[in-house]
Amino acid sequence: MTPALIAYALAQIADVLTTLRALRRGGIEANPVIRWMMGRLGRYGWVVVKLAITAGIAAWLWSEGQAVGLLIVAGVTGLVALNNLRVR
Repeated sequence: MTPALIAYALAQIADVLTTLRALRRGGIEANPVIRWMMGRLGRYGWVVVKLAITAGIAAWLWSEGQAVGLLIVAGVTGLVALNNLRVR
């Protein structure tokens, strides 16, 4: 279970870092919820809220013993982070 939680945390951090990188390079946020949070909470306020929400999701999946769920979300988030790297 711990490796799944670590993978999830690393994917979330990678998503935030690559999103910030893409934004600096002129990219736009594709996720409408995150884009809304960016508009309301500022350049970095959305990061705190996103990480708090993902921590809550991780805690819930962990409490339910859902290592597979953590791995699935980590994989999808990892793909999002990789896609963010395409912004030049």
